[in-house]
Amino acid sequence: MPDHHRWLRALAVALIALSAVARAQDPAWTQTFDMSRDPACGGWFGAGTRHELADGVMRVVDGSSEGGCGHCFIVDWEANPETEATAEARLKVVSSQGDAGVALWVSNGVNEEGIQFTTDGLNLAFAGTKYALDTTADFHVYRVTIQGLDLKLYVDGKLAVDGAGKFTHVAHQGRSQLGFGSASSAARGESLWDYVRFRSPLRPQLGAAPPGAEQVTIFREPDTYAVFPGLAHDPATGRLSVAFRAGGPRSHIDGKGSRTVTMVSDDGGKTWREGPMLPSPPFTGPNGVQVRVRCKWWQEHPAEERQALKDKGYLVQDVRPGVVAICAGAVCDRSTDGGKTWTSRDIEMPFMACLASGMNSQQLADGTILFPTYGSVKDGDHDSSWLLRSTDCGLSWQHILVGLKPGLHLNEPAIIECQNGRLLTVMRTGMGNDHLWQAVSDDRGATWHGLEDTGLKGHPPDLLRLRDGRILLSYGYRHDPLGIHCAVSSDEGESWDLEHLWTLRGGGGSFDLGYPHSVQLKDGAVVTVYYFVEPGGMQFIAATRWRVP
Repeated sequence: MPDHHRWLRALAVALIALSAVARAQDPAWTQTFDMSRDPACGGWFGAGTRHELADGVMRVVDGSSEGGCGHCFIVDWEANPETEATAEARLKVVSSQGDAGVALWVSNGVNEEGIQFTTDGLNLAFAGTKYALDTTADFHVYRVTIQGLDLKLYVDGKLAVDGAGKFTHVAHQGRSQLGFGSASSAARGESLWDYVRFRSPLRPQLGAAPPGAEQVTIFREPDTYAVFPGLAHDPATGRLSVAFRAGGPRSHIDGKGSRTVTMVSDDGGKTWREGPMLPSPPFTGPNGVQVRVRCKWWQEHPAEERQALKDKGYLVQDVRPGVVAICAGAVCDRSTDGGKTWTSRDIEMPFMACLASGMNSQQLADGTILFPTYGSVKDGDHDSSWLLRSTDCGLSWQHILVGLKPGLHLNEPAIIECQNGRLLTVMRTGMGNDHLWQAVSDDRGATWHGLEDTGLKGHPPDLLRLRDGRILLSYGYRHDPLGIHCAVSSDEGESWDLEHLWTLRGGGGSFDLGYPHSVQLKDGAVVTVYYFVEPGGMQFIAATRWRVP
């Protein structure tokens, strides 16, 4: 080998070693998305967009400029103005048309800025600063740091933009997030992402595995998206049943091509087979009166009706090309002959742009019906949690505000009656620090107070009264390490044991998991049912059989 070749090879080895040393000397990263699996975070994924993993990188493609169409991963990184936060990404632009067709977005709860990548450079969305660069020829490492009103942007280790005093644009709805991908409906873009990592005040909540927990697979089919299990239990026979959606696209709105599957277990959740769902008992009143309540959920419309629906005040969501949907309205089904015949009518209430049902419902000993809901009063508002309440067996309804917090979503509420008659509602936020919040009522749900942060991180909630009197709260943990978590309260929800959290199942492969429901069997065992996904896999229906220590 010629001497100059040996010299170049030695230099290359030395540079690699120095690079490794430099990385090792960096402070620890809070979280890294290395693209060996789907990023463990939520996001905005519109119709006509996609991402795919191949050869160690993630390709993000947004080929649509229709309203509501983008493909942006979003992580609530809990950055704040007082502490420096850093985001770094190694990526290559394939194409970018319009603002934020390819973007890296940062906010800290007060201010925000977007780094918008074009084929010939990048720019700050709000400060307007530009930097010329061929972003398509090769991968580049982009690092952005924010603190206070200052922003600095580095390209391949070189300071490219000194944004001292320029990080001033007000954060939308007070968000504190890191976003990456295609972040604009009007834009189009294609990009390759090698990794994204960040350093921020975010810290995970970790739990221990319950002793003797058994993991059970209820339903799993290759390439079949199985989600949102409902769980029923017949105490008299011990039978368990679940119903869930299987098939169709990996969407929480678009169910086209999916089917409902029901499974039953007669051995305490150890084994499952296809069988009929246990009937959901109606609310009951005097003289054979029976009542059922339901929200109308997603109602599809041709995309041409989008503007007309928006003009009426509805929140309109894209479903698939040519189809939009609204989620609004609630229905009361009522029978006066013991369930032989039924009449249905829309429940009268003030208009809401979006209305959906919560995680469960309850009937009190005096017959009061409680049906948690959530939604937004106006399009663009944050979600708030509500309660449909009837004291006359469904003849009339009150829609009562349970939880409203400016700048924060409060949704997917679950309700439980405390032993002293107080009502406790726990709500998802799903943004910011993703903590569960709660409120209480001391007048059978007529008014609510004491809105506060539980300190528990995850969503959505499921509440169960254990036989020993404690309250079990189960929820999905959509943060690294992804899994299903539980917490316990020994004082009727006055506090939650944050020092003794339980991880029922870990090792999740995507943020799209959770929605647990739990029941306790006669022998004291708890069966918690949920949907789950492993790295590189498809969502399936699973359960954990365990005993609460």
